[in-house]
Amino acid sequence: MFLTDFPHPEAEWNDGELASRWQALWAIRGEVTTALEKARKSGDIRNSLDSRVILRADVASCRLLESFGEQELAYLFIVSQVELVATQSRAASEEMELSIEVLSALGDKCARCWNHSVSVGSHADHESLCDRCYGVVAALS
Repeated sequence: MFLTDFPHPEAEWNDGELASRWQALWAIRGEVTTALEKARKSGDIRNSLDSRVILRADVASCRLLESFGEQELAYLFIVSQVELVATQSRAASEEMELSIEVLSALGDKCARCWNHSVSVGSHADHESLCDRCYGVVAALS
């Protein structure tokens, strides 16, 4: 068992379009991480979950980011909120246009997930939870 080879993936499982979408997203994530680190070093934020990231991107890049959804991007970037803003289209030969702004997150910190949310405090029986965590806790009780 210890010397068994890993199975080889089937060739039809390769999806070049999906791979290129994720490659572009990982490149954007690297830039977001760099911006977060600069904001942390300057004292604007204490950690990434204290932040809201505003991404201004050309229309094509914004479409790519929108396909993942702002909430999923927040999880991927390890921030509390992400806002997408489309800018003018780029020429076909130009590089991707991306501007990253790091601000303090809106709302209070959830006691369960530590994300900041404006929904924290809106549930009388669990005032310290965001909507997402409240749903989980309510389903378990």
